[in-house]
Amino acid sequence: MAARHGLGVVEDAAQAHGATYRDRPVGGLGDAGVYSFQASKAMTAGEGGLIVCRDQDVHDRVWSACNVGRAPGGRWYGHPSVGWNLRLTEIQAALLLPWLDRLDEEIERRNAFCAALERELAHVPEVTVVPRPEGTTRDSRHLLMLRLDAGVDRDFVLAAMAAEGVPLDAGYPPLGTMAALTAEGARVEPCPGAEEAARTVVWLRQAMLMDAPEAAGDVAEALAKVLTD
Repeated sequence: MAARHGLGVVEDAAQAHGATYRDRPVGGLGDAGVYSFQASKAMTAGEGGLIVCRDQDVHDRVWSACNVGRAPGGRWYGHPSVGWNLRLTEIQAALLLPWLDRLDEEIERRNAFCAALERELAHVPEVTVVPRPEGTTRDSRHLLMLRLDAGVDRDFVLAAMAAEGVPLDAGYPPLGTMAALTAEGARVEPCPGAEEAARTVVWLRQAMLMDAPEAAGDVAEALAKVLTD
């Protein structure tokens, strides 16, 4: 569609390090792809990110924007355009580069935990694993999303699971519910899918997914106990 209309595609791969869609690396599907190394991501240097580009001109413009408006190969104090100081530091890069060697192993570890939990949840009918998007051939498992039955009180489950020592996350609220946006006159359109997910979906963050698959039984047991109570 973008090609038909002469549009560029910037791919948000912020949380998808190592994932593939139809056997193609996520982040390499569009004209540019953006990865995040913020503290909660699968690869982290505390903050920072990475942009990959297909086109040299796009690369040079992005490079300039991130390097206070300098031109690649130009003078240090030459600023032909307006830019910002958005550069990943050498120390951050030194933390991230060795991570590439262990990323595959960590993805496999998280997927093993998720597969084990899905098997365990077969005995907890009120909870199901949100299926991967169609076309996913490798899920980096930045997190695992669980869907609660419509009649389950999600806020109670979150509080009770935290008390059991298994903290879950409420996830993203729909943007249309944020007063900071609506108060400024943002147009809010009906988003029934996002609104339904905000009522029923909880997250397991990746730190928990890095545990051994045997520990998945503890999560399922805690959920069964909370939902029975």
